[in-house]
Amino acid sequence: LTGVAFASVYVVVESWINEEATNETRGQLLAVYTIVTVVGLLSGQFLLNVAGPDTLELFLVTSLVVSLSLIPLLLTVAPAPAFDHPSEIKLRDLFHASPVGVVGTFMSGLLIGSYLSYSAVFATDIGLTPAEVSILMALICAAGGISPWPLGRFSDRMDRRIMISAMMGSSFAITIIAGGLYDVEVLGLNGLLGVYVLAAATAFSLYGLSVAYTNDNLEAEQMVAASAILLLINACGAIIGPIGASLFQEMFGVSGPIFFIAASCLAMFVFTLFRMLQRAAPQIDDRTVYAQSPIRATVVMTSMAQQLSQDVTAEQAEEDEESERQAREETV
Repeated sequence: LTGVAFASVYVVVESWINEEATNETRGQLLAVYTIVTVVGLLSGQFLLNVAGPDTLELFLVTSLVVSLSLIPLLLTVAPAPAFDHPSEIKLRDLFHASPVGVVGTFMSGLLIGSYLSYSAVFATDIGLTPAEVSILMALICAAGGISPWPLGRFSDRMDRRIMISAMMGSSFAITIIAGGLYDVEVLGLNGLLGVYVLAAATAFSLYGLSVAYTNDNLEAEQMVAASAILLLINACGAIIGPIGASLFQEMFGVSGPIFFIAASCLAMFVFTLFRMLQRAAPQIDDRTVYAQSPIRATVVMTSMAQQLSQDVTAEQAEEDEESERQAREETV
């Protein structure tokens, strides 16, 4: 019920943002929204220092903060957002268009769900204090919010599957190190936090890269409908991830969830390499520009990011045409 409630809040908030955005302000609003989302995730981790996780106080504080945040929405006189009706696409057709994108979106939900659900449990089991646990979770959220941007921009210049495979291979290797050397006395607290956060940063980049690669293989009018399917697939992964991590914890002990994450990264790494042998990459000139979405985004916000990419691509095309025209005039 909590998940349904927060999903509804996200849809309402993002709908208003998308309704008010223009071509000139869309990028700024998307950036501000992403920053606010990450700051909220970071701030929430430090509430563990206010009261214990087994008490009622944190639930009351969270409920109060959420209720207060809804007051501006209740007082606004802005009209409700209007929704367009984009073309539809079936899951089978979407998977045929981009197997790596669909599987990567699922694996992203699985990895993020595992990290966010079991990182605090893992940290507590190895002896970290509540303050240290809050620092770890804050660093994971920060890494997850920051790392996709440079990696996504760099992927605009190459086959995105190369970047996906590189990130999954790196995450697998780093996670294995974290799982094998999870003792604080071996790595030290700073070393443990660094290794774990680095593994999370590489894993969290999978969602944006997968969505971008999927869009590379779709027509513009199919992107919004595809986003709805991808978000559902991502949510399924987020549900299965904690379940799989808990099973591995029962079988292998405290480091079980770490090895579950490592196995998931390895599976995505192998699948991506296999698909690279089966299909050539889309032409770079035919692709849309990468635009970062928050760690968790609804169809409205994903559509907003895609519209931003299309606007940037159109502006670049106009600039290229203007440069060519000026070059011809100078030649004449």
